[in-house]
Amino acid sequence: MPFFDVRRERIWVFWRRVLHTSHHRAQVGLCLRLLEDRVPPTYGPTADVTWSGATPTTTLDAARGPQT
Repeated sequence: MPFFDVRRERIWVFWRRVLHTSHHRAQVGLCLRLLEDRVPPTYGPTADVTWSGATPTTTLDAARGPQT
């Protein structure tokens, strides 16, 4: 498929768009943190968001979940 002035495979264009979007998301997050503002969550909580009852997975045991 055409991508500006060259031809690329569709999968290449798809991944280019995904990576480009995530790059800008990281840029916005960096700017917000430099301005000492919160980074809003997109797909789940970020390091800037806390809530009661949260179980952070900072260790392998925490990632395994509660043992029953």
